[in-house]
Amino acid sequence: MIEQNQKKLIKWLSGVVIAAAVLSVLIFTGVLNPAKIKKLFMIEPDSHLMTNRNAYDIALLEAQKWQPDAKLAFMDSGSISERGRSNTWKAIFISSKVKAKGFSIEIEDYKIILLAEIIYNGVGADFPTNIISSEDAIKMVRATKGYEDAEIYGAEVIYMGNLWYWGVKTSKGVVSVKGK
Repeated sequence: MIEQNQKKLIKWLSGVVIAAAVLSVLIFTGVLNPAKIKKLFMIEPDSHLMTNRNAYDIALLEAQKWQPDAKLAFMDSGSISERGRSNTWKAIFISSKVKAKGFSIEIEDYKIILLAEIIYNGVGADFPTNIISSEDAIKMVRATKGYEDAEIYGAEVIYMGNLWYWGVKTSKGVVSVKGK
């Protein structure tokens, strides 16, 4: 019985040694990156917050109840994380059938908290799937000289002159970034 337990222990230890050796070789050769492994198991502190696309998808369904041809004109975050996520977003939609009015939708924690038809003169368009995200807009601002360590307060996206623009609100002012 003791001999059998010793054999099991030797097999188990051999397996551990072989696994450690293989893991070491994979890390040493660069096949496995410890930072990437760690990232796989980390939960980002803002992962529960909405992206601009999450908020848009929620808002669009409501806007189309207001007018089936509703197009996004403007979207604004509440306070925002470095990854472009916020627990609140406000969107304004327009319709070619309703002049000088827009439809304002506020979303908090994935739920609509306010719907209102408002006075609004602006243009809108379908929100492109290939627009850069609020996270990418923030990264572009961070890459701008003088804004590397600016505090980020929020982000807005607006349709102007047939183009989408991000406005990233910082402690040093608003930085405009083209959406494509």
